[in-house]
Amino acid sequence: MTVSRAAGGPRNGSPAPPFVPAVRLVDGPPGGTLSDPDDEPGSWHGKDIAELRGMIDDLDQQLIGIWRARAQISARIGQLRAARGGTRLVLAREQQVIARFRQALGRSGVDLALLLLKAGRGELLPRRSSDDW
Repeated sequence: MTVSRAAGGPRNGSPAPPFVPAVRLVDGPPGGTLSDPDDEPGSWHGKDIAELRGMIDDLDQQLIGIWRARAQISARIGQLRAARGGTRLVLAREQQVIARFRQALGRSGVDLALLLLKAGRGELLPRRSSDDW
């Protein structure tokens, strides 16, 4: 399977990593629509609720795997930076990530980017206990 650049896939059109969902984005309304490789793009009317929920469950599992892989890679980058005397994070890089998600997904993309960044680098400030409120 190949993922188009607009869908966040490889820049050179090479095959996507195996954890990329087995669906593809097609042009259409803002954000695109999902189409099953076996169906006409956007034709979900033939599927029942249980089947669609099963597809969502499969996508959720893939997202969890992608989340964990991204967090591990990000944490490793932080370790390498610290070992070389650098800071744990680079704000300019975080801004690039946030901007990319904002452009692709709007305000929800910003929220998602912030969660992803936190998962990779940890909290910026210590969490307060309920007694601090």
